Amino acid sequence: LISPAMPRFARAGDDFRGGVVLHNRTGTKDKAYVYCRATGVTLKDNQEKQIVLPPNTSKEILFEFDARATGEAVFEFNARMGDEQDALRMKIPVTSPPLTEAVAAFSSTMDSATEAIVVPSEVDEGLGGLQVTLSPTVLAGMDRGIEFLMDYPYYCLEQLMSKILPLIVGEKLINEFELSNLSARSLRDTVTAVLKLVPEYQERDGGFVFFKDSDQPSAYLSAYTMYVLHRARRAGYSIDATVTERGVRFLHDVLRWQDSDWTYPYDDDAKLTTRAFCVYVLALWGENEQAYASRLFENRRRLSTYAKTLLLRSGRLLNMGTGFENELVRDLMNKLKVSPTSAHFEENKSRGWTFPSPAKVTAFTITTIMELSLPFAYTDEVIRWLVQERGKGTKPSTHENAFVFDALQTYYEHYEGAVPDFKASILLGSTEMITQTFQGRTNEKPVTKTISFDRIPKDTLLPIQIIKQGSGRLYYTLLMKYALKKKAYPFDAGFYVWKEITSLDDKPVRRFKRGEVYKVVLHVVTPETRLFAVVDDPLPAGFVPVQTFFSTESRAVRDRYSEVQAEQRGRWWGSFDHMEYYDDKVIFFAQELFPGEHIRVYFVRAATEGRFLSPQIKVEEMYSPEVFGNSAQGHIVIE
Repeated sequence: LISPAMPRFARAGDDFRGGVVLHNRTGTKDKAYVYCRATGVTLKDNQEKQIVLPPNTSKEILFEFDARATGEAVFEFNARMGDEQDALRMKIPVTSPPLTEAVAAFSSTMDSATEAIVVPSEVDEGLGGLQVTLSPTVLAGMDRGIEFLMDYPYYCLEQLMSKILPLIVGEKLINEFELSNLSARSLRDTVTAVLKLVPEYQERDGGFVFFKDSDQPSAYLSAYTMYVLHRARRAGYSIDATVTERGVRFLHDVLRWQDSDWTYPYDDDAKLTTRAFCVYVLALWGENEQAYASRLFENRRRLSTYAKTLLLRSGRLLNMGTGFENELVRDLMNKLKVSPTSAHFEENKSRGWTFPSPAKVTAFTITTIMELSLPFAYTDEVIRWLVQERGKGTKPSTHENAFVFDALQTYYEHYEGAVPDFKASILLGSTEMITQTFQGRTNEKPVTKTISFDRIPKDTLLPIQIIKQGSGRLYYTLLMKYALKKKAYPFDAGFYVWKEITSLDDKPVRRFKRGEVYKVVLHVVTPETRLFAVVDDPLPAGFVPVQTFFSTESRAVRDRYSEVQAEQRGRWWGSFDHMEYYDDKVIFFAQELFPGEHIRVYFVRAATEGRFLSPQIKVEEMYSPEVFGNSAQGHIVIE
């Protein structure tokens, strides 16, 4: 009988020893043979090994492997001892270090255009490359947004709602343009599965919490959740009436809250924005808060741009009249910033409890203008600005991305009048990357071509020419993904993060011993208060997180962990309040992170021998991703 002795995953560049455990359940001593075959990794050892097994004993036979490329590694082991035989086949993923994504351009042109890139010599030529995507529709590149939402790894309620909102409002377009790997049926099944989880996040008073183990409902999150539920019901999804009735009652209650009733430290701007959202969502659910809408209108000078747009939508639903609407439109137009090629709406703040951002408010405002059929001369320019923002190096938050997707699909439904009839070519330097002809409307997915880094000169400014001949608009995406060959360096753009790994008695460790448990001490420093911070700490493939709450873990380890947790207990608010374990990482969340140093501890077990990549730790504000920090990257050795 054989059983696996393998890591659960590997990263490109890892060298490790893995194999099987042989179990002799007979009363006879005998010689056993194990044959190994592997694909997706390199076997650096003999394919066959032998060992003498005493009766009723178990022993490991390990082979040396080298993981060089990303993908799937498949291992096949065949063992025999005398007349006895057994076989094992298993797969593990081989992932890359976190790729740094840099989009050189995501834009559109009616004629031709020129971009430029520089590929640094430090990139790993075996990972990533330069990808070009062409399409005659604004949906070119929208799969980045859908892909980001589908792959976002954190399971708080806001992330779940923002994951399904684009799938709800843009179902037809996603299916027609194959913007997701999900089939039409699977797409609806995905939305349905998330909707079934919503009641688990609802408190007795009807409000909703970010995490299932949270104990204080968020007023803004509750309004957002009820908004998404309404969009889902309108799209034909089944919604639990008990959940919505309680949610509606909670939103009514929020409008009557005194300052002492707010469970989160909202400032006046966040409170007014949340109340405007409540009035709008209640109107969607057929609840008339016309008097409260009038109160907000009287205080409109204190409202954010987003809140004014919410109130504008409410006014149309509640029949507040043309004077009400015209005054709010005038205020919104005063927030419009126009350049020769683009336009966007400004927001009072760029971060806070209601997740404000320029892209979010611009997307929501232009969607409102289009859906209410308001006269506006800069729709194309605003969409162009949103497209440009999506092409920047920083990734959008889930909340922002959901609103932007809604705006782009609304634009597609209302505009793009010219029937495409053109030929497009992309030249990298003097080399033609791709040529494609577009004629007529098409439901085909965007045309994509990728060039590996070994075909691109390094440390050289290379022009990228986008050549278009004919009528229609060409949308293009230039996406470069890369990983550095050398270790990544730490970076501080609002957070400073590092970690140390010691023995359980706090002694420094240079090389790790297989089977031993170690203490990981994570340090995060921020100079000012941050909202909704997340720390993503990838584990070396040779480590496994120790689940100290399992009764199968040794009492000594559990007792030591309890001591460590007692030592680090401090403020109950203003630090990390949620933690998640995965095979390949440990994640910490903080709803509000006060200035200063924050320390968190967890335990790992050295489970597999080898030399493993220890990737960068990443910390960021989930809704202001430009505020972030990375640690250094290195390697660990387990013996």
